Amino acid sequence: MKFLALVLLLSTFSSLTLMEVVKDFARSSCSKFFIRSPNSKPVITPTVFKGYQYKKICQRWNKKYTFATLYDIKQRIPVYSAYTFSGDGPKLDQSKSEWKNEPQLENMSNGPDMREISDAEMDEFFHQAVNRDYRDSVKSTNISYTREVVNSFKQSCPNFFIRNPKKSSDIIIPTIFNGRQYKTICQRWKNEYRFATVYDTERRIPVYSAYTLLQAGETERCDEWKIEPQLENIEEYKDLKEMIDSPREAGKIFNQAVNSDYIGTGFTRGHVFPRQFAADQDQSDSTFTLTNIAPQTEDSNGQWARQVEEPMLKEIKQSCKLDQNHLAYIVTGVVPGENWVTIQRDGKEYQEGINIPSHAWSAYCCTSKDDIKKLIVKTYLAELGIFTLRRPDINKLNKRLTELYNKGIPFNVFPGLDVEDSHVDLIEPHGVHIRNESYI
Repeated sequence: MKFLALVLLLSTFSSLTLMEVVKDFARSSCSKFFIRSPNSKPVITPTVFKGYQYKKICQRWNKKYTFATLYDIKQRIPVYSAYTFSGDGPKLDQSKSEWKNEPQLENMSNGPDMREISDAEMDEFFHQAVNRDYRDSVKSTNISYTREVVNSFKQSCPNFFIRNPKKSSDIIIPTIFNGRQYKTICQRWKNEYRFATVYDTERRIPVYSAYTLLQAGETERCDEWKIEPQLENIEEYKDLKEMIDSPREAGKIFNQAVNSDYIGTGFTRGHVFPRQFAADQDQSDSTFTLTNIAPQTEDSNGQWARQVEEPMLKEIKQSCKLDQNHLAYIVTGVVPGENWVTIQRDGKEYQEGINIPSHAWSAYCCTSKDDIKKLIVKTYLAELGIFTLRRPDINKLNKRLTELYNKGIPFNVFPGLDVEDSHVDLIEPHGVHIRNESYI
């Protein structure tokens, strides 16, 4: 009789190959990978942690079960794998091995076998690592973002982005950073898309929100803060497509801020897409999602409103042609800083809970009211510590944001837009001191 050695590997590195997700190892097709008790029939399986994120997988390839894994979909690494050893097998050429993924972890009906996936398919996989994560050496942790998480703004909510004047089929979308913590979201409220956001689930703040302005409506402030259920791997949230009211306590919510995170911190909830720019009450209410919010001191929040939001709204009304065929396209964002708001999750304190931005910026593009063949592009950049506002041209703003984000790639607010053919008007708002733009 051939001797079999049962091996349990406690893993601290990620697995890229998963298989058939099961309810119980002992009563599954992969029970053979666990030792049986000498005095009883049941197999002996290692501890299986409780929690929605722990998935029991019978690893299957070419219609054969090869080993078993307990996988943590929140951390995207295995807890352990169990397998047997019956002696040295044939030598394998590892250079011919292809990395694989498990479709069942993503609720895909592709059968029980793991499979190879293309680069184009990798964006569909949220609950496990993909080969690109290691190939590009990107560290990431979390899942999706506010509202409806999408793969492409262009396909799902293109109306919040300006079209290329020279090629109307092209949508001009600001830079989206590589990394699985960055989630593209079409913000949806009461069955309509209201604006778009790129959200950083690692820092729990938006990178930017994009929105349009035709006419600001008379709206009232909403005091009901919301969260995005699709950002979380929570069973009762999986079918929810719209933002919901923020719970009093975080509970299982990990990938975004909740309302209680801000209480007693000394920081206000600073809007990225400001409610004052909303067309109606429903759009105004949609801005009160914590995925459109970043921490600001009361002073910097007020300064941003007085020195940026109010003058910008006035400038747009004065300078831009606004009708059903001509809108103002606005992008507003924040730059991560070095300080954080501490949060509590599952009884633990996380020092790096919500990042406190060092800078805020905004830019808009519209058709000139005086000459419909020209575009107006205006920008704002504020240092939030000791509030200082600057008005660079778009090229200088792009250059400065590239430096501040420091991602190793250029950041462009309106990439591909021919600014040289555009009218760049830098009128200073009344009562605001603006530093010379040669600071860059």
